[in-house]
Amino acid sequence: MVERFSDKEEVHGSIPCPSTVCYLYILKSFKDGKLYVGVAKNFQKRLRQHNLGLVRSTKSRRPLALIYTEKFSTLSEARKKEWELKCTPWGGKLKKKLANRWSLGPPKADRDGGQQS
Repeated sequence: MVERFSDKEEVHGSIPCPSTVCYLYILKSFKDGKLYVGVAKNFQKRLRQHNLGLVRSTKSRRPLALIYTEKFSTLSEARKKEWELKCTPWGGKLKKKLANRWSLGPPKADRDGGQQS
């Protein structure tokens, strides 16, 4: 089961190692609705880079929203999951499932800068 990003995170792998923690993240373009999958140690910083146009593959697809993160204890585990999402039929289905959850845009708290109404 896949859940949207929250403060609660699950660590994958046998032995968590904070110095090498990596995140798999999925971004959705509000411009064209397409998804982007990536890996980073600091996904919040990476999201800023994407939205500032500093990443060639997403520069023309801004603005982007973070729709999913998953924490891994090693870079190799995160890259393996990234490959699965990008290169396998079931990974493509998972990405589509996540996109459908966001078809109406981000939750109200996200649109209002974290303010609930």
